[in-house]
Amino acid sequence: MTVDEALQVSGRGCLLFPMLRNPEGSNLRVGAAVELLRPDGSIFSSVIHGLEAVHNRREDAPEIRFLIALPRTVHKSDVPKGTLVRVLLQNGIDGPVGAVDG
Repeated sequence: MTVDEALQVSGRGCLLFPMLRNPEGSNLRVGAAVELLRPDGSIFSSVIHGLEAVHNRREDAPEIRFLIALPRTVHKSDVPKGTLVRVLLQNGIDGPVGAVDG
C-alpha cells in the first residue's frame, strides 16, 4: 500500500489512507510489525495499532473498507505521502500491503 494521506486523530493516533478492501486475505492484523519506506529512502518501524472498519452503505455497491491505525506515538509527519507500507512476518518481510484502491 502506498500512502496517499495520513491523518492525526486526537486520542486515536495516525490513520493511513487509502482504505483497504478485504484485508482478511492478507497478513494484516493488529499487532503486526510494519516497515514504512518513506519517499526520502528512510525506513520507519512501527506496528498496526488498529484496523478500523468503514461500512459503505450504498445499495448499488455495499462493501467494507479498512483504515490502518498506527500507535498514538506516530505522527502524520512520520508517514508522508508516497510512503510504502510493508507488513513484517516472523520469518521476514511479507511485502507491500495488498488489495488497495487504485
